[in-house]
Amino acid sequence: KQSAAALTWEEILKDYPTDLIAIKFAHDTYFYLGDSKNIRDSVKAVMPKHKGTEPCYSFLHGMLAFGLEECQEYAEAEKEALKGLELNRFDCWSTHARAHVIEMQGRFDEGIRFMESTEQDWKMA
Repeated sequence: KQSAAALTWEEILKDYPTDLIAIKFAHDTYFYLGDSKNIRDSVKAVMPKHKGTEPCYSFLHGMLAFGLEECQEYAEAEKEALKGLELNRFDCWSTHARAHVIEMQGRFDEGIRFMESTEQDWKMA
């Protein structure tokens, strides 16, 4: 059963698919519900509605990457995280999602190098 909050955010996104606050709140609602599929799908549904020029567009890639990681789609998750970081190296959501992928795959030494090499980009987040 979906929560009323999740349904409300989804209704808002039908009319305003580029509303980043509604996207983030839907994403977070699904996270708190433990609904990995909808963490991924809520972002995936609105991606085609974006031109790629919107402020904070890179964050969508980071949120999608996190949803993919939560669904154990690690290769796709890492691709999305890297897209977000290519658009904006300061994108903490993409950094966070990539760190999760690296950790879940047991690539610990690579993860340490990644976090150390990007520390100045996310340290103030």
